[in-house]
Parts: sequence; structure tokens; C-alpha cells
Amino acid sequence: MNFQVFRTTFKDYPVFSKKEIEKLFPTFDAKNLVNWQKKNYVQKIRNEWYRLNEYSLDTLTLYFISNQLYNPSYVSLETALSHYGFIPEGVFRITAITTLKTQFFDTSIGFLAIKT
Repeated sequence: MNFQVFRTTFKDYPVFSKKEIEKLFPTFDAKNLVNWQKKNYVQKIRNEWYRLNEYSLDTLTLYFISNQLYNPSYVSLETALSHYGFIPEGVFRITAITTLKTQFFDTSIGFLAIKT
């Protein structure tokens, strides 16, 4: 597959999974993702999740990615308090809340804490 076609298709996706790729491109070869990672076109975030490297990671994009990696979840606790300026401390991980099992992910974009 041509990377330009892939890029055009996923340019509006802050993060995408292998399943989403296979839905849009049923004959997609996963080896392309490995090659594109080596060329620094695509970044693997965690397991089946990827992002295009050419787009910057702002705070809201990181929050969206955390929600996609572990769904259902929502950004909360010290992350939300810091984002809205209610606490002066720096927060260096994204904390989200879920009704499912507590998980901690050390990903290529940062540390995510998903708590119940």
C-alpha cells in the first residue's frame, strides 16, 4: 500500500487501531506499519494503536488518545484539576476513570493511569 493513500485516509484520526485500518483496507498488510515505523511515518502507541508522526501531540489530543486506549474512560482527578488550573502542581501523567479494571500503561506518548 502507498503511504500517501494511507496518510490521506487517516489524517483526521489522532489515533487509529489495526481494526480500523482493516475495515477501510481489507487487504492491508501489517508489515507496512512496521516499515512505516522504521521510516518514522507512524508511531506505535500501544499494542494495536498507532498515530501519524507528522501531527503534534497537544494536550487535548493526548486526552482523546487516553480515552481511545481504554474505553469507556474519561479524563479526571489530578489531570482535570491541573488542566482547569485548580491545582498549582505539575501533572506528568494522564489519569482517567473507568468502570472497568484499573490499568496503568507506559506508552510511547507518556504514562496513563486508568482507575476505577
